[in-house]
Amino acid sequence: MDKRLCEEIGIDSLCHSSVSRKTSEMSQEVLMEIFCQLVQRVGKQTPSSKTTSFQLIYSTKIPLNKAWFPWAKFRKTKAGIKLHLNLCYLDKDHQYPESFTITNASEHDRNQFEALVDKAEATYVVDRGYFDYKLLV
Repeated sequence: MDKRLCEEIGIDSLCHSSVSRKTSEMSQEVLMEIFCQLVQRVGKQTPSSKTTSFQLIYSTKIPLNKAWFPWAKFRKTKAGIKLHLNLCYLDKDHQYPESFTITNASEHDRNQFEALVDKAEATYVVDRGYFDYKLLV
């Protein structure tokens, strides 16, 4: 399966960085269709509820004016904050933000993992910045 997937999307090996680079070139509609099909497959095995839902973990940087927000340290010439969001995805018509944290924009995503991932029964889909192989052991 891994070899076939690599050939299909045009990568040499199955690692999160090469998959991430390749999927950034793909149409959002294609990625949404893949995601919806995966949700349906998992939903058939385990009906979705608030405890067995998909949890989407993502962060986004919000730039701020350095003169107005000097406390939001980011870079030498920029200020900013980062919103780390846990979105509960029940189905295509039912999603809601379940939890979030706000940090300085320079904060690494991995540092917020434990604050956002807290349900053993849920299936988590995380941005690669949150991924840590040590957590899988």
